[in-house]
Amino acid sequence: MSEESYIAVDLHIHTALSPCASAELTPLNVVKHAKKSGLNAIAITDHNSSLNVLAAIEAGKKYNLTVIPGMEVETIEGVHVLTLFENMNLLSQFNKIIEALLPNISNNTEVFGYQTIFSKNNRVMGEYPKLLAQSAQITLEKVVNIVLSLGGVPIPSHIYRKANGIISVLGFIPPNLCVSTLEVHKANYNLANIEESLISHYNIVVNSDAHCIQDLYTEPFTALKVTDCSPKCILSKLKSKQNFDEVVVV
Repeated sequence: MSEESYIAVDLHIHTALSPCASAELTPLNVVKHAKKSGLNAIAITDHNSSLNVLAAIEAGKKYNLTVIPGMEVETIEGVHVLTLFENMNLLSQFNKIIEALLPNISNNTEVFGYQTIFSKNNRVMGEYPKLLAQSAQITLEKVVNIVLSLGGVPIPSHIYRKANGIISVLGFIPPNLCVSTLEVHKANYNLANIEESLISHYNIVVNSDAHCIQDLYTEPFTALKVTDCSPKCILSKLKSKQNFDEVVVV
């Protein structure tokens, strides 16, 4: 791909590492169904951990699907933020920071669900012992700044959702928060209901926040106009504000 063309992306997908996600969401299954649904690139964004990302990247190579390394962090304020990186090394650095800031609370599988780590071939590698469905002891501003320092892209998740959406939790987008892109959940997407001030200042993306296989097949999708399908190229598009004709919802 040398000239710019549009690709379909879903930048918010969970695997079975997230305790709230279905057991069917192994990294391999996610990749297979994402490809089948017509997506060109996805991001794996489990809660507060990246331990299934490498398996998804390896599976993506087999199915010719770009997998962007990512994580969904829950901040101390209770806000969810997607954190996307160009490569696994950068994400691993970030993962170490977040893991150290998670309270030492063991996961109760009967209450929260399993937190399963997989290989690229669907082999179960183990269970993550510390509860991932909790707030890391780090502020929203610090998360954003660390991600930016690592060359990544921070995206506040499902901004209008009552639980963990930045607007629902804080009431507004802090003007000094260095983000260029906001996420609206597919179920809540209606351009007429998004404040003009947000549309005029941020890229708006729509993702599935997939917690089961069927979520990968629901519309609408985000389309990005890029020269290639690499994580670097995709993230560079999201780093620039007001790419209105290049970051669109279809």
